[in-house]
Amino acid sequence: MNQLLEIARAAPNWSTTLDKLSLVPSRASEIRDHKEMQSLHTQQTKYLQLLREKLGILLENEDEADAEKEAAKQLMQIENKKLNLIEAKLRIYETVLENDSAVSFNDDMTVSFNELWLAAGHNSRNNTNAVRVIISFDQARVLLENISLRDLIRHPNIVVCDIDKIAEWNYRENCYFIMDSFKPGTKEVTTFPVRTSRLHIRFLEASWPADDSIHRLEPLPGSIRKLFSKKRLHNESSWELHDQQQNEAQKYAKMLLKLTDQIQSFLVLSDSVEDDRAYKSLALLKKTPEGLGDNLICMWVEELQEWHADASEWHASEW
Repeated sequence: MNQLLEIARAAPNWSTTLDKLSLVPSRASEIRDHKEMQSLHTQQTKYLQLLREKLGILLENEDEADAEKEAAKQLMQIENKKLNLIEAKLRIYETVLENDSAVSFNDDMTVSFNELWLAAGHNSRNNTNAVRVIISFDQARVLLENISLRDLIRHPNIVVCDIDKIAEWNYRENCYFIMDSFKPGTKEVTTFPVRTSRLHIRFLEASWPADDSIHRLEPLPGSIRKLFSKKRLHNESSWELHDQQQNEAQKYAKMLLKLTDQIQSFLVLSDSVEDDRAYKSLALLKKTPEGLGDNLICMWVEELQEWHADASEWHASEW
């Protein structure tokens, strides 16, 4: 047992440091935060190698008590989870960093997101039309799988979901579908009927709905515009430019989807039996999950006026 305690004391204490590091790159700390995360990853990997060597000897020793062996296994699980958490956060950072590099020219640093922490009861006067909806992991994926590439190219300052590719008009409810949401400035749950075929995704979140604070990510219009800022060359056809813009729009939409999947994985890893933030979030809607995709997350959306919607072209599907 003394040997086990000695090994446990050698564990790197990085939890506070990791919490302080940004989830996505910023102009002020991009290089520093990335290097810090890589350093934490290296330290934890080395410690786990040491742990496997030491605990392997302990577990093979027949003289060791079962209680000590069980404590050794639990220590290994805890330290493995720490490494997985660092890797999850590093993946998120590098996904956004790759997109930042794609839209930055020369020494002109561009960041893709504005990261902000807010109180759960925050009510912004600047975003009075934005609604904080509560959706499942699977529903978030459906929304992001149906980002309108056409709108992204024509209006490259907003991310728009094409709702009529997801659901048909419900004449009984007089909307496409009804989403759960928070009343502005409160943690009180209400409903939000979606009545337009285009839904502006204003903010993503990297926190649980039941959390006391909101970890919000805003896709920055400037970084989106830069994707489509290339001017047509004199020897380049309009079709070639169109294909290039289509490819850029697809890459950006895939990045958002990949980022959201990674955020969801990070949230699950960062949850604990003691906090059980996933369960508390489900309790807000009195829901019981059948699978990982039923866990809940928030997204801020805003209905847009119909620009080119045609009721005769609505497609049937299921939300």
